[in-house]
Amino acid sequence: MMTTDNGFTITIVFPTGDPNGLRIIEMPPLDITAFAFPRSLMPEVLDFDDLEGLQDPGIYLLWNSGSRPEVYVGLGASTAPDGSKKYTGVADRISSHYSGKQFWTQSVAFTSGSLNTTLVTYIEAKLIQLIRQSEAERRCIVDNKDNPSGGHLSTGDKIVADRLLSNILMCLPYTGVRFLETSHTSHASDESDQTDSIEEPVPFPPLPTGQEDLPSGNKMLFLRVTKVTGDYTDAKAYHTGTSFIVLKGSKAAKITSRQRKDRSTATSRNNLIKEGILQQTDDALIFTKDHEFKYPSPAASVCLGYQATARMWKDSSRRPFIRDDGSKPA
Repeated sequence: MMTTDNGFTITIVFPTGDPNGLRIIEMPPLDITAFAFPRSLMPEVLDFDDLEGLQDPGIYLLWNSGSRPEVYVGLGASTAPDGSKKYTGVADRISSHYSGKQFWTQSVAFTSGSLNTTLVTYIEAKLIQLIRQSEAERRCIVDNKDNPSGGHLSTGDKIVADRLLSNILMCLPYTGVRFLETSHTSHASDESDQTDSIEEPVPFPPLPTGQEDLPSGNKMLFLRVTKVTGDYTDAKAYHTGTSFIVLKGSKAAKITSRQRKDRSTATSRNNLIKEGILQQTDDALIFTKDHEFKYPSPAASVCLGYQATARMWKDSSRRPFIRDDGSKPA
């Protein structure tokens, strides 16, 4: 496993509650966010309302499984280095490969507030060079046909780009990418007692199927998002047909950096705290009684601490919530 002399914190969020589905990997001190997901979820990811970062400039990797996975590196940016509108955000670029490239089964996209077209062009070139070295050591096969130069960067831009590249390389093992690890690193990891490794997130147990004191005819819904740190949102609710009830004992996430940017959600949560409906504990906000929301979307937003959609609520089979008449809820 790749290591660093300086400690760092990594947070893995599972927006759909599935550890093998969409994962949002955040390294706040390193100014990097990764979005990792399997190819099979591409249409659903594009339809997900809470992934605005995927429309920003970034770097992405596509790969498949096997002892020598095939790998492709690409970039998304608003403009090409020559100023033309050649590139688009990383989501659009990966989407174009959904039909254009058949080999890949996994993907990850990296975005950062520090990235721009110049930096992603340089980082893409450096990543391709590193992966070609892995190819020479028979650890992967490179799908890229070109060997981009990365362009010319000022001294300041090169410092920023190299820092971001280093951060991406530190994050890659937690997205499932192992083919960039050197044999020296792998041996060191095998010989260690693994005390330096970050504990893998533990999936939630299977969702219950009982209705647990619900009014007759109502179906239990769940909102569960885990983080590698152990913090999580764990809420239960049901839809009455005219309103949405979050049940007593549901656990909402603590204040998050994303909430600080979302004044509407922050105001709603603060009001519920003042009214005694949400009670602060050391690791969460707890619903002290059943609480009625008009719609499931604001209920999800209050539970997560940032704007979210009704699709975050799942039934016991992990299917997104839809109304009994088949329409999408608000």
